[in-house]
Amino acid sequence: MGDSKIGVGQIMGALKGIDLPADKAALIRKAKENGADDTAIGYLAGLPSETYSSVTEITAALADKY
Repeated sequence: MGDSKIGVGQIMGALKGIDLPADKAALIRKAKENGADDTAIGYLAGLPSETYSSVTEITAALADKY
């Protein structure tokens, strides 16, 4: 990720309109559709490859990873 930092809230904003459950690839697609920057995409790409059933699961995975 380099020195770039981004908040969980910013990443979740990039996921606005995501249909859950969603896998990591779907999270990345939605973030790109919503115009997320490379830093946000990188954080999502670093998440475990699993299906996320809720916003809480996504934020917990982000908090665990970063």
